[in-house]
Amino acid sequence: MKKLARVYAGTSVFGGMLRRGIQDREPSVLEEVRRGPFVVVVSNVPLDELELAPDAVQGVLANLPPQHVEIVGTSSESDGLRDAYLEAAVVGPASRNDAARIAVATVSNVDMVVSWNFKTHRPF
Repeated sequence: MKKLARVYAGTSVFGGMLRRGIQDREPSVLEEVRRGPFVVVVSNVPLDELELAPDAVQGVLANLPPQHVEIVGTSSESDGLRDAYLEAAVVGPASRNDAARIAVATVSNVDMVVSWNFKTHRPF
């Protein structure tokens, strides 16, 4: 059996699905997950943020097949890595949750991290 790619999704992925322009692509993104080539990995960091989000945003994750969603938690190892990122000024103190997300994804050995919260100076 082929191994499914484990994709860590930040909170912006779920909220972004409902934004104008992105929402036109939502069915194809979600269909890719439903068909099974990916397992969406989320940690308690985006889950805590999603609790404060509108129901429609929460529904994006809730409507994914449970067998294609993996919940991972923070640990002393990921907390230490988060703190190392902050101490090394990889991100600033205001980006503590971003550091936590990347640390959990790293410790969880995911195949890729997806976020629509990064800024770019040129189109893809």
